[in-house]
Amino acid sequence: MSTADLELRERAIVPKNMFGLILALCVEVMVFSGLLTSFVVLKYHQVVWPPVDQPRFPVYVTAINTLIIIFSGIAWNRIFKFKDNANRAEAAKFALISVLFMMTFFVVQGVEWFMLFKHGLTLSDGVYGGIFCTIIGFHAVHVVIAIITLLITRNKILNTNIDDVKLFGSDGILNLVRLYLWFVIGVWPCIFAIVYF
Repeated sequence: MSTADLELRERAIVPKNMFGLILALCVEVMVFSGLLTSFVVLKYHQVVWPPVDQPRFPVYVTAINTLIIIFSGIAWNRIFKFKDNANRAEAAKFALISVLFMMTFFVVQGVEWFMLFKHGLTLSDGVYGGIFCTIIGFHAVHVVIAIITLLITRNKILNTNIDDVKLFGSDGILNLVRLYLWFVIGVWPCIFAIVYF
């Protein structure tokens, strides 16, 4: 066998780090699917939903917040327009914008959650409070991970020692972060549509 044949056999169709992330996200999709399916089943087996003594979810604020998290992903995608070292500062600017949108989303969700708790919704309030807190809390953990990842990656963008292939390549840091970010963003409209309506 020639060297070219060996290199072709060793080259993966999907790079290892990308495959690992895709596998992890598939597991996460199953977890979120299970939580949302549980919510739907529990919701439709109740005589009255939401329970009379429980607060209503703030649909309008959350709808605006859904746009905010989507803007975070759009800002992140703009980074790929600046793929050379000369434009790293521009890429870092859009990374910061993405982080700020994601942080805004997180803060608004936190305020919303605090207000719901203030009005009587708790984890121990049966099905309504328990499943809501679990789903929203699980997503919040993913948002925090996304914020931390975005901040770390923004610093890597500014580090000119990292070559463009490691940063922008098909299995580069920015593409891995983009995949995770769009997972976190993509799950939210599903949660919003199922839980808030």
